[in-house]
Amino acid sequence: ITDSELCQPLDVGDIKPRDSEWKKAIQEARRKKRDAWQCFLQETKKDLAKDSFFVTFIERNKEPNSRNKIHPDQGIKGIIREVCDRQRILSQMIHHVKWGTNKKTKEPELQDDNKGRTQNAVQDLIIRQLGVLYDAPYNIYPAIGIPEGKAEQLDVVAFCLVKKQMGITYALAVRLRASGEVDVLLPETQEWISYADAGYRLGKIFADSRVHLDPRGKLRKEASVNLQLNALGKFVEETLTQKLERPTIAIVEADHWRNKNIWEQLKNHRLPQSLNSLAIGQQQYKRNSPQLDNLLAVVRLRTGDETPQYVTNRETWKTDGDDLARDPYELSGFVERSDNDIFHYFSIGRLPKTIKGDQAKKLTEDRYKIEEAGGVPFKHCQVIEMLPFFIHPDLQTEEYRKALCRVPHYLRFSPAWTMGNIVLPYPMHLGIKLIEDRLCIVGATD
Repeated sequence: ITDSELCQPLDVGDIKPRDSEWKKAIQEARRKKRDAWQCFLQETKKDLAKDSFFVTFIERNKEPNSRNKIHPDQGIKGIIREVCDRQRILSQMIHHVKWGTNKKTKEPELQDDNKGRTQNAVQDLIIRQLGVLYDAPYNIYPAIGIPEGKAEQLDVVAFCLVKKQMGITYALAVRLRASGEVDVLLPETQEWISYADAGYRLGKIFADSRVHLDPRGKLRKEASVNLQLNALGKFVEETLTQKLERPTIAIVEADHWRNKNIWEQLKNHRLPQSLNSLAIGQQQYKRNSPQLDNLLAVVRLRTGDETPQYVTNRETWKTDGDDLARDPYELSGFVERSDNDIFHYFSIGRLPKTIKGDQAKKLTEDRYKIEEAGGVPFKHCQVIEMLPFFIHPDLQTEEYRKALCRVPHYLRFSPAWTMGNIVLPYPMHLGIKLIEDRLCIVGATD
């Protein structure tokens, strides 16, 4: 970037946030910055092949916050993201990277504290934002118990919902095919589109919603990204009954979706009485409904404070030669069946590489911190509860139930994440990130 002004905050002159002209000045400065970035990107692309696929990596200053003299309204991250999406360019931004000098070669090199975040940012751009995997998922499905004939055709469809206090309530579905292809279904579209193309589409939807911001910075009900409850329920119902093309496992988080006007069946006190039916909004479907024949099962997920963040008996670690508790070294699964025929599968992520060395040392301090409501520090593994229901009649045995849960369990992996395991299964992780990447376009900061 040769024009340093491109990465500077919005310029409003001497106007202060408390002045009546502030909002108008911000809008005008935003328009100028957007136009400048559009010209810059168009000029950059003009000599490149028209059929190329464009990604861009942008190093910029930190966003303004309350501790700066510059107001948060003057931040430009959302402007850059919007222009990139309108130009069909996938973008990744990173704060200023500090360089040092190699003592031996005297060549420039990244300082140690910048290497990790730079590598993660690059991987996010060229791997996660394209929705790619290193290999086809169907190679593991037979090994975890998916029947022959279904493994090579299996689709995993994840319903992803993000809610923000400023009025954003947006959902989409992500489909991971057995071949490794990743597609997205938006509420605005009638067909599956590739994950990378969905980024452009979603960026435009969020950008167009800015006209519905009220003076307080909240989105009105008319905004496309402020979906109403009945629209969310209809989206799920139509996806499951009309958009499943092959044998499919659907995964959904209980949080946000279990509203009585969307999918109340996902609540704990409702699910035991309806394991073999599907109740979305006001619609009821039986297991033998022909339009749901491709749906092998729905797997409900619970995470965070809703799951037991525990470790097994301390005696387990005495065989390792010390008394310190540690996380599992590998991705681990545990099964529990209750008296009312509820089948629980608990998925625990593997120990992050960054702390494996520390936990192997014989230290006197127990690294597990006791906090209320399961608030275990991020460096420890997350326990994810998986509960399968609406299971296809051919897959009702306990071994098949395990296999159905092992699919999202093993998909707690992303080639763009090097720390340990992602919390949510890969297709759901991709969907949530796709939405979160565009929140800055409408100024979401909460």
